[in-house]
Amino acid sequence: VIIQRDENGFGLTVSGDNPVFVQLVKEDGAAMRAGVQTGDRIIKVNGRLVTHSNHIEVVELIKSGSYVALTVLGRPPGLSQLLLEEEKEKQNDEEEPPSPSSPSA
Repeated sequence: VIIQRDENGFGLTVSGDNPVFVQLVKEDGAAMRAGVQTGDRIIKVNGRLVTHSNHIEVVELIKSGSYVALTVLGRPPGLSQLLLEEEKEKQNDEEEPPSPSSPSA
């Protein structure tokens, strides 16, 4: 997949290490227009194998030019469910009221 940087950048967020995967694709961003999807695993950046790289190294490679060539694999089965469960847990953590303090004796 070839992505051309636009005025808003490449339009994706990556995370993870070994492998690095696409955490977020910006709505109508450059990555979305190129067909990148949330959960895609990044295998190569500009022809360089990155399966043993961390996300910081991958971000540096992606940002190195106005174009980037990504080789990606679609998200593995079950990842979307895992991402949904993690998101749900985050929301639950934010919405839980503080626990009441113990009555004093």
